[in-house]
Amino acid sequence: VCPKDMWIASASTVVEGPLEGLNVKEIADRELGPALAMLQPAERYFVEVVPRHEPTSNGFAERTFVTSSDDATSHVESAMDEVASIYYRIMGTWPEALMRRN
Repeated sequence: VCPKDMWIASASTVVEGPLEGLNVKEIADRELGPALAMLQPAERYFVEVVPRHEPTSNGFAERTFVTSSDDATSHVESAMDEVASIYYRIMGTWPEALMRRN
């Protein structure tokens, strides 16, 4: 994925609560400061601020099941868990693949 002697790293955070007069990026920079310091020297890095949305109901009444926005994890485990939860709410049983995973 990258040349020899180079690495790809990912650092993420979730900004919640009062902003203390700062904007979201300033708080994220403050929270990620120690991690980013460990990644120096960095040839380049990218910053993205993305709002997180969550469904307002469990979907039973509407028969409409909605997932949350992607979260700060760099893998798909939390997304897979959420899809399994929706499957359970619709089918009444956990997906077979999830049963094999645990």
